[in-house]
Amino acid sequence: MNKIGVFLTVVVAITNCSGVIYSLNDAELELFPPVYRWEDSEKCMKEPNGVYCVVDANLVTDTPNPLLNTIHEYSQHTALHYNRTYITYGICLTSSCKSFNNLDRKQNIEGCLNETLWREYKLKTKLHEEPACIQQGKQFEITTTDLAVAALFAWIVFLSFIGTSYDLYFKDRLDFQFLAIFSVRRHWDKLVDTSEKTNSIQNRLKCLDGIRAIFLILLFGCHACFLVIINVSNPSAVEESFAVEWLQPLMNMHLSMSCFFLISSTLLSYNLQISKEKKDITKVEILRRMLKRWCRLTPTYAIVLLYIVTWYRHQGSGPFWMSIYKSRIEPCREIGWYNILYVNNFLSSSMCMLQTWYLAAEMQLHLLGLIVCIIFNGTTRRIVLCALFMVGLIIPAILTYIHDLDMQLMTSIELVRKYFLPNPTFQHVYRHSYTNVSCYAMGLSLGLIVYHLQLQNFNIQKYKNYLPLYYFALLVNAGVIYLGSVPYANAPRLSITIRVVLAAIMKPVLAGGTAVLIFGAIFKYEDKLRSFLEWKGWTILYRLCYSAYLVHLSLIDYQFATSDLRRASYIEMAILAFGVIAVSFIVALMLWLLVESPLAEITDQAFKEKNISLKDNSIVSNGKKTT
Repeated sequence: MNKIGVFLTVVVAITNCSGVIYSLNDAELELFPPVYRWEDSEKCMKEPNGVYCVVDANLVTDTPNPLLNTIHEYSQHTALHYNRTYITYGICLTSSCKSFNNLDRKQNIEGCLNETLWREYKLKTKLHEEPACIQQGKQFEITTTDLAVAALFAWIVFLSFIGTSYDLYFKDRLDFQFLAIFSVRRHWDKLVDTSEKTNSIQNRLKCLDGIRAIFLILLFGCHACFLVIINVSNPSAVEESFAVEWLQPLMNMHLSMSCFFLISSTLLSYNLQISKEKKDITKVEILRRMLKRWCRLTPTYAIVLLYIVTWYRHQGSGPFWMSIYKSRIEPCREIGWYNILYVNNFLSSSMCMLQTWYLAAEMQLHLLGLIVCIIFNGTTRRIVLCALFMVGLIIPAILTYIHDLDMQLMTSIELVRKYFLPNPTFQHVYRHSYTNVSCYAMGLSLGLIVYHLQLQNFNIQKYKNYLPLYYFALLVNAGVIYLGSVPYANAPRLSITIRVVLAAIMKPVLAGGTAVLIFGAIFKYEDKLRSFLEWKGWTILYRLCYSAYLVHLSLIDYQFATSDLRRASYIEMAILAFGVIAVSFIVALMLWLLVESPLAEITDQAFKEKNISLKDNSIVSNGKKTT
């Protein structure tokens, strides 16, 4: 207690008037109870009737405790510090808690923890939910549903085998040509085909493949860094890394999701204008296109979801795997159908495939975009787009003010530990369609502008003198990403006024900078950046990105749920990031060849329109006439 007394005296001197402690040295942090503590689970499982539990508990006390007060004050700096009043321990009940066997399991563990922490720190704990436990000899049973899904997967593999064999040996025969749709060779050739296609908008907009692939790879790397935040033996090193300025922008890569809304809506409005050259589009087309989009996205999504609710739980083992089962897999088994309806972003408590909030929000905005582009025209459409843009600015600002939110979703240590959901900014602003509508409206406008300028034979080379301003868009985007690092500073929280303003404008400004870069690349304003974005390799990677996006968080969950406490380091972070990215794309390749590409081809055939003569309304791009 003498050490703790000296320590508390020093702390008083470095604590500011707000009651927040911004930094402590390693020796001082050693006086805190460990954030993570794991007993040997393998040894526990070798004991007769061994039971091992992972518990999350809050530190409490029945009497005034200066140490707990200090822990609270240190934990108040939520941007850079763990909540050290919230601990995660792995306990072998059969060896460490033998004397606590007359109560239910939760009370038994709480009493056992209290005995240890009171002896070492004069602290107690409060468990707020049932612990996740494993018991020797007990495993998940294989159910009828598991077998049915296994049969479905086997059928998919069988179709691929038959289709590939037909494509290799019988492709000249006219009967059973539909089998070639499932040929792996056929879809491999399609995957690696980066040749320029006649009458294809990809020749004009192929820079978008590069932008999307780059942003997604960076996002996967950012998510992989979660592995050195959760279940680590040196949490102080993680806190120090969050204070490193050059690493903080990486934690803000989630802001790039606004650019995906921009690109998606740009393609939507541009494609609709191309379609209007062929035929008049009526309101019925809204339903047809929504159904086609659902059929295009859902099969791969459903296959991944089916795997998660059935065989995924059989793949892992260890004490933390049960925690993953309870938090990630059980919600999918109970309410996974919300995901298939693309309304899961309205669920406040489900962790089922949490990354798919974007698919739900984008599907909802896609419907809105179809309505705007098909029902409205001319001046009315411009007014509607302006109104949607303003709504997209106002709603996040209002919600930020009402709920006292951060200016944007901030990737703090505790956000990752608790898997985003308890975070009010994520709940109220980040994952909803109506809070991202400003970026979507910008994309709809960009697609319309690009289309009409191509009709007018727009020559951007006349504005070559403004090239420095074009490159300035890169600095704007970098500035927005860096601005997201402001809350990491050792300073009081920004005022509500500043947070409201930044909540309204940060994502639209980032989307605006990206729109400028896209516009210049489409019209070939400069060569260096455009050549990089139009590299053919990006096209191949982007084709795999949808499947990779669906599976990458499950791979991350598996990695940290089946590992012991790891020691956080920059090398470990880099290795894990590279591994997650590589394995995500390998799994995505299999999904693309066996599921996504074949079923996308079937969808295209089912919704194929009859050939209709084009209107005399050709598109001219940089002096080259195309139709």
